Amino acid sequence: MTVSADGPAQLRAQLRSSADPRVARTRATLFAAVRRLPGDGRDVTVSAVAAAAGVSRSVFYTHFEDLADLALQLIEPHLASVADYVVVQNQTHADPGTAMLDAQRRLTAFFRENRALFVSVLRAEPTRAVVVEGLRQALQQSVAGHLDRLGGVPAPWQADVVTVYFSAAAVQVVVAWLLGELVLDEEALAQHLFALMPVWLYTGPTTPSPSTAHEEDAP
Repeated sequence: MTVSADGPAQLRAQLRSSADPRVARTRATLFAAVRRLPGDGRDVTVSAVAAAAGVSRSVFYTHFEDLADLALQLIEPHLASVADYVVVQNQTHADPGTAMLDAQRRLTAFFRENRALFVSVLRAEPTRAVVVEGLRQALQQSVAGHLDRLGGVPAPWQADVVTVYFSAAAVQVVVAWLLGELVLDEEALAQHLFALMPVWLYTGPTTPSPSTAHEEDAP
């Protein structure tokens, strides 16, 4: 593949959308290498990821700008798979609340499996803001797609406000958990993320209304 005049960034964009199985294998190998790194508190480095993947640093930088870029690209297909899971569960007439709780468990499991990488990029001030905003945008897009499939949000609320609010709130909770600012086990985190949702976020816009969300759980 020839590098265009736009340089490495353009090449990375081309590789990201490439249908070449060799490219897909290299990217999958780099993603898998992250999960093999020891979670012993040491920062994840490009050299460590490349070594675990059995490739050179130059190969890493051919595909990713830096570790933050790797982390954000790593979560995108996972969010898509979680969204697909909820759709399938709802289509098979599973309880929507159970499906959404399981989705939160899948999300928290992803961050647990890749915790070393995310902690490393969140600890570094230059990349923290980039990663937080990237996670928020990715989750916002996922929530927007979910609401579209449900048929929108209850009146008088606006879907764009809902997607911004819930994506930003969820990301801040997850980031605080990753950095040890919230002392919760994985299941407790998933339960909190689920419990803080209004019921209509997984049952649809007609029942119940926002003002009565979770009232059935009130003491």
